[in-house]
Amino acid sequence: MKEIRLLLDCDPGLDDAVALALAMASPELVVTGISTVAANAPIGVVTSNAEAVMDRLGCRCPLFQGAPRPLIIAARHSTDIWGGDGRLPLEAPHKPATRIDRNGFEKLASAADVVCAIGSLTNIAELIATGRRPQRLVVMGGALGRGN
Repeated sequence: MKEIRLLLDCDPGLDDAVALALAMASPELVVTGISTVAANAPIGVVTSNAEAVMDRLGCRCPLFQGAPRPLIIAARHSTDIWGGDGRLPLEAPHKPATRIDRNGFEKLASAADVVCAIGSLTNIAELIATGRRPQRLVVMGGALGRGN
């Protein structure tokens, strides 16, 4: 069976940490990159969470710190719903992730068999605005108004 190259676009809280663990454990998937987007918490927090989860799982793929806020509306983080500051209770990574820039993210997104967006869709909107299209886009989320 052919492995599926996956780019995971997320806003790591506990739910996305579990999604990353499941993706990495799947014999059908190769996680080729992770991108973060502000939603559950500010971009620095979700990126730190992603890096800590990646380190804990032994994931050495590139990490892109994406959009710090929505394109049009004001940022509203879910910390007011979930409580706390959005940080996962994990130790700081022993080995920092390899960070990539927007150009690297666009290349990874184009090369991936599947881009899976499980957070805010801002990174995906910005990608499409550049004229690049993922081969396949799978989305878990969205709302017809305000939502999480």
